[in-house]
Amino acid sequence: MNKTYDDSLLSMTQDRMKAGTPEMSVVVMSYKLPGTLVSAVRSLYEQNTRAQIVVVNSGGGGAANALAEAGLDVQVIERTDRVLPGGTRNIGIAAT
Repeated sequence: MNKTYDDSLLSMTQDRMKAGTPEMSVVVMSYKLPGTLVSAVRSLYEQNTRAQIVVVNSGGGGAANALAEAGLDVQVIERTDRVLPGGTRNIGIAAT
């Protein structure tokens, strides 16, 4: 895991997930790896709720690599084709 991200936040998140089943699932939709994706996912990690986070990125852009480089260990589904919001949500929900 890349050490460019705050290790204390990552440790806190891992501890919460070990505590039990996630309280909710969150689907993050993105298109062509927007510049705000890493900060959006990071803000979800900072919440006081155990959440399963699934990122669905359509249109390419390498979201999985960007999130991994930021030290965020989340499930990422990459689609090279453009998927509209309804389809993106359904893909994310199916992955939970």
